[in-house]
Amino acid sequence: MFEFKHKIPGINSERQGYPMLVKERREQIVSFIDERGFASVKELSDLCRVSAMTIRRDLQQLDADERVRRTYGGAIPVPIGTPLSPLLEQPAAPVLKPEGILLDRIDVLIASSVDPNYDRILLDRVQKKQIPIIAESTSVGREETVISVDNYQAGIALGEWAGRYARQHWAGQAFALDLTYHLPNTQERSRGFSAGLRYILPNAQVVLSLNGQSRYDTAYKLTTDALTVHPNINVIFAINDTTAWGAIQACQDLDLSPDSVLVITFGLEGDTLKDALTHGQYCKAGLAMFPEIVGPVCVE
Repeated sequence: MFEFKHKIPGINSERQGYPMLVKERREQIVSFIDERGFASVKELSDLCRVSAMTIRRDLQQLDADERVRRTYGGAIPVPIGTPLSPLLEQPAAPVLKPEGILLDRIDVLIASSVDPNYDRILLDRVQKKQIPIIAESTSVGREETVISVDNYQAGIALGEWAGRYARQHWAGQAFALDLTYHLPNTQERSRGFSAGLRYILPNAQVVLSLNGQSRYDTAYKLTTDALTVHPNINVIFAINDTTAWGAIQACQDLDLSPDSVLVITFGLEGDTLKDALTHGQYCKAGLAMFPEIVGPVCVE
């Protein structure tokens, strides 16, 4: 393991034993991104010595403040002279020139897409150059193959586990909140979870199925509202770690007993949810997607 030693001028990062203030940390993040041109969540997590989930929340706020522009896996500076808001309103607009050097230098594109519609201009140009595409997690409709878990079957396995847990701890009473998303792969996870839960407990109810938008703050708000209106909810299924963490924080702030509610996540792609799982609080089960395995498989 290496130690990240980058130091930003003017920022005191040597206060051993004291947590960095949120404002100070975010200033350091902006300075680092401006200097580097791109920074990954992992780099920023190492730099600031906080969890990846904390960095994602920082980037979300900095993006909203138009100080950085979030990308998949990290962030880039806001283009000089270009307001961020129009970029957000037109997510498909290309940042690089259409016939840039990049497309002339690659033999294959590995596409790990949040939403294939956002990437359609790049995908069109790749297809015109007859460059094969390998899709990761989400199909883009033009790929040679997709490297992914079987989302539906994995959802079923998680639903069955939740059903057995409810049968053992709550006399078979299961009232579920489904925090889903609009993409095909995340919809399959939710459908699989519901099917697995009802296979074990035919009378189990999915009280609400809500679009958490794959955002921490949205998941937190939806979970808080759902548990307030429907206090009988005792199972929460989250389609990814960000959504699960928002649900967990809502349960904590509502002062619910960890014995009264079960949060299940799909991903376990960082330390935050793995730590929550091992501590045995609200998160008691999850599906591990192992990005450290999937990534090399895509390359191979």
